[in-house]
Amino acid sequence: LAAEITLQRPGQAIDLNVTGGTKLMSQAFSTAFAGQARMVYCNTQGAALEVLDAEGRAPTLALAPDLLNLQDYLFAQGFDVSGFQGAADAQWLAMIEQRLPLTLALVREAQRLRLTPGYRKKQLLTMLHGMAADSLPARSQHRPFHPVCECLAPHSPVWAIMVELLQTHGIAEILDWEAPEGGQPGLLRLRWTSEDAARYLAGGYLEEYAFLCAHALGLPPGQIGMNVRLRLADSRLPEGYDYQELDVVLAWGNRLWVLECKAGVQIHNGAGQDVLNKLDTLKARVGGALGEGWLLTPLPLREDFEAHLPVIERARN
Repeated sequence: LAAEITLQRPGQAIDLNVTGGTKLMSQAFSTAFAGQARMVYCNTQGAALEVLDAEGRAPTLALAPDLLNLQDYLFAQGFDVSGFQGAADAQWLAMIEQRLPLTLALVREAQRLRLTPGYRKKQLLTMLHGMAADSLPARSQHRPFHPVCECLAPHSPVWAIMVELLQTHGIAEILDWEAPEGGQPGLLRLRWTSEDAARYLAGGYLEEYAFLCAHALGLPPGQIGMNVRLRLADSRLPEGYDYQELDVVLAWGNRLWVLECKAGVQIHNGAGQDVLNKLDTLKARVGGALGEGWLLTPLPLREDFEAHLPVIERARN
């Protein structure tokens, strides 16, 4: 083949890409074209394009970290992106930045506001999280969005502050809050201002926190996405039925970073292994050989809590 190409294209430069294929195949072509062609090898892990020209010189070229944007990377892995939220949507970005003070309060105060691992009494954020999740539509149950919900809530300072924050940032409207009797909590009735608002309090605030942290790094808009909905490129499923939805995804350094956000207590109630197994599968299927998977939770993992030990051990390995 090398001799045939040389005869058909005398004096013409030949480039040989030895990146793909098996090692034996690459070695065979490299040997056949030695001294006749410039050989190119894309070292993705080393972020370099290694070039060996016909005279043996080997200048190395650095790979730009944004050669592949998010959609191109996922397409190369066999997926079409049916939708995602990102910085290119200026109105959406302004909205999540406007409620950043509430997002920071929910993330940074999660341990105090949520169910403490090993403690059975439900605390403020656990109750609100459950109410918001129960209000969301469920296709499998043919359940529509139900904006009005209620719970028994004590008239404590922390509840009063949270209720005010929810109203100030347009998450919920308080319909009624019964006065306490004999130190008992009063019935709190509220209405979520939108389905998006309910999703935010059901755990979306942690996804927004992760997205804004990545956005603060200065990456171009096309490299980061939140709530990235994927369909297999050859899927025959009707519109609206996605293969998977990823919480937050970054394409940078020509590799994919998959962030799984768990604002709830799944990890702390013994489901940590299931969460990590899912993340490992997504990392390999969506990110490829160089994919990275990160698990983000606002609650600390403690070695003195039995349910956390398997998660901590896998993180170390």
